[in-house]
Amino acid sequence: MDLPNLFTTQSEIEKQSVICILLTDATVQSLLLSVSIHATRIEKRSVIKKYATIEDAVVRTDETLQDLGKGSEHVSEVLFGLQDNWVDGKEIIEDKQQLLQQITTDLSLQPMGFVLQSEALYQHYISQQTHFSAILLSFANQNITVLVIIQGKLVFSETVGRSQDVSADVTEALSRYINQHQGTYLPAKIVCASFVHAEEELSDYQQQLLGVKWSDTIPFVQTPTIDVMRPELAISLISQQAGLALAVKLGTNSHQKSAHASSEKNLDTTDESVESPLITSSQENKKLKTTPDKQRQPNSDSQQTQDNADLEERAVLTKPNIEPTSNLTQASTFGVPIKSAVFNAAADDDQDPVQSYQAKEVIKEGVAGFDRLKKRKYNPKIFMIGGVIAGLIAVLGLGIFYTVYLSQVTAVIVPKNLTISKEVELNLDPNATTSDPENRVIPADKVTKSISKDVTIDTTGVKIVGDKAVGKVKIFNKTEADKTFPQGTVVSLGEIQFITNDEITVPAATIEESSSSKKTEYGEKSVEVTAYVIGVEGNIEKDKELVVGEFDRNTYSALSEQNFEGGSSREVRVVAEEDLATAIQKAKAEILTQANALFAKESGQGTYILATDQITVEEVSHSAELEVEADTLTTTVGATVTALSYQSADLQPIAAALLSSEVPEGYEIGSEEPQILSSPNDGSSGDQPVSLTANVTTKAKPIIDDQQLKEDIVGKPIKEAQSILQGRSYITQVSFVFYPTWSGQILGKIPGDTSRITIQKVEE
Repeated sequence: MDLPNLFTTQSEIEKQSVICILLTDATVQSLLLSVSIHATRIEKRSVIKKYATIEDAVVRTDETLQDLGKGSEHVSEVLFGLQDNWVDGKEIIEDKQQLLQQITTDLSLQPMGFVLQSEALYQHYISQQTHFSAILLSFANQNITVLVIIQGKLVFSETVGRSQDVSADVTEALSRYINQHQGTYLPAKIVCASFVHAEEELSDYQQQLLGVKWSDTIPFVQTPTIDVMRPELAISLISQQAGLALAVKLGTNSHQKSAHASSEKNLDTTDESVESPLITSSQENKKLKTTPDKQRQPNSDSQQTQDNADLEERAVLTKPNIEPTSNLTQASTFGVPIKSAVFNAAADDDQDPVQSYQAKEVIKEGVAGFDRLKKRKYNPKIFMIGGVIAGLIAVLGLGIFYTVYLSQVTAVIVPKNLTISKEVELNLDPNATTSDPENRVIPADKVTKSISKDVTIDTTGVKIVGDKAVGKVKIFNKTEADKTFPQGTVVSLGEIQFITNDEITVPAATIEESSSSKKTEYGEKSVEVTAYVIGVEGNIEKDKELVVGEFDRNTYSALSEQNFEGGSSREVRVVAEEDLATAIQKAKAEILTQANALFAKESGQGTYILATDQITVEEVSHSAELEVEADTLTTTVGATVTALSYQSADLQPIAAALLSSEVPEGYEIGSEEPQILSSPNDGSSGDQPVSLTANVTTKAKPIIDDQQLKEDIVGKPIKEAQSILQGRSYITQVSFVFYPTWSGQILGKIPGDTSRITIQKVEE
């Protein structure tokens, strides 16, 4: 019997690059995978992009593909990682088909199929522990998928909408399970995972769930523990599952070539060759046609008919149980999810699709041998049974051989990164051209912003306004000579003063003497006067005696001829001098705040602008002048703000010099840009060097010798290997992914050849 040479077949399998696009209802992320029958690597990953519409999704997907770099430019094959609610049964729902079709058509991609995100998590756990029991929560932007796994079996899957209360959403989903499975208890372990949320968000969900007091309506075996799966690991797992599905295709295609060449020696076929294991929809109904040997002499027509039927039935078995997949680019013609290809190919007996194919080739070899034996007129039943038994033994032997000598394992490790920081004093110098690590000088450039700002304040000045009292007085001249009083002569009643409106001349007094008496007639003249100050105090009454100037009453005096009127006063708000200064200062402060906000917004992408207080006022105008009555004052200030900017590239040599001494042995500074939190020690003038105190922070990554790690765990039991790796101070977490998945459970140890061990590092 000609068995296919596994080593020859293995050499035909080459690595294949494929793009994996992870889609949710609101986000998209792309991965560039390198896939072989033995391992899947994430070569590059994009950032997560948000989208709103189908057209927007195409644009954002294109942006994520550009993030994958030049290595992806010639890769057109694409696998999709989808949310569970995108699929109804085995079919993608209609509106999502439209989205996928738009993406594949507009971006010239060749769809290979899809995997479900939560199912990838499920497969990971049962591959690690056959009787795994837990509740998996897969968080998306708008919904939560809840999987209940009991003893390795997926017994419940439900997707519920997201609300502000995560614990209420999860309780609702678990209540549906309890309603369907009365009298059962839920596993006491909950795992929170997500392909779109950061670890901080998952930790927040964890805290919310820890605060839930589970009632009797949600019965758990015991109070559940709640763990969080890091998003990086979740993405790694879905890429591994997608890669495993594609690896099945690579392996079965390659093995089929050898099997077909071998079968031609024993079966005379028509011009139709054995179809590819991954058949298209147009090939689905074709069957392998066989023609009886021309030298064969059947015992009877009925026997010949039965033998041909048996032969055809066995020939059909050579096609692995993988659903058809279309090569068209329309998403609606995918035909079958990749997950079906993986699960169906493995079959119920947990065989590798490659082994399953080889087993069926052995059966076909037994059928061909049966034909030859019939020519010799031996008992066909004995040899048919013998051929089947021999085939089963060969399958078992090949399975053992493949598991022991060809299985692969990927050790997924999370390195322990260290945060290195140091507070130093740096100098930004606009006159420097290059960095000076020794003197800690960074070259800087002047940047300016011209801003005009209006501010309005309440006035604080107080002023008395009103009218002056007016009236008429009669001035008496008691001297013997005429007296002229100029305009503005003051006449007063106590503290109340009045001023004459005109110049007047008051005639001298006249004296009439008789033998018995002496009579004096005072000279007099009337004049209008106005109060010196405003106010009602000037409204004096008639016949009030007033003093004229500084003169004695015996020489000159005055008398009010009427009641004075018109005097009034009131207090009003006016613009004070300090109001003008306050308005200008407030405008300058707001201009600085706005300018520094603009500088901060422009910082990034390698350019950073230092906050400044350097401002030059160029224009000022006020809505009211000094001492003018006004309740509010609006001031417009136009000014130019000057700051200093520097480049992160100029900071790199200084940061490396400053932090290198802080890096512990066995670590090295990563390639990420250092982070700087700084504050100037004095204002930035824009012309002179500025001293600033900065806290420079970067990450130090462990120097990991992959080959040494392989040698440390080669051939070790799985638990011991995990303990060895986790015992390294520079490793925080370890997990193993076996290929094929059952090999770890069967062998219980790491392969004995370092070439079959892969080390994959996943960032925290």
